[in-house]
Amino acid sequence: KLLFQYLKVLGYEISGFCDNNSELWGKNMYDVPIYSPSHCVKYYRENVYIVANKNSVSEICLQLKELNISEEQLKIFCADFEDIMRMKNVIFKEVPDGWR
Repeated sequence: KLLFQYLKVLGYEISGFCDNNSELWGKNMYDVPIYSPSHCVKYYRENVYIVANKNSVSEICLQLKELNISEEQLKIFCADFEDIMRMKNVIFKEVPDGWR
């Protein structure tokens, strides 16, 4: 959620979310559609793909590479605490008391 908010604040357009869970396809998250990976690479071939699933990074990157997404298009989001705090500062301009 925080990465999504951060990218929106920076002005990036989020085309969609990819998920292997077919029950999520056609639904929305944060008013953005959720697609199958094959749909994403068919209709959004030139986009950047951000892998934000810490537990399955290798598997997801391999799957996207097998779908002909280049290494340059793949970005991995693995934030540590300081990265998260910097993102919160950009999103909220100051960190709320309960988040310290």
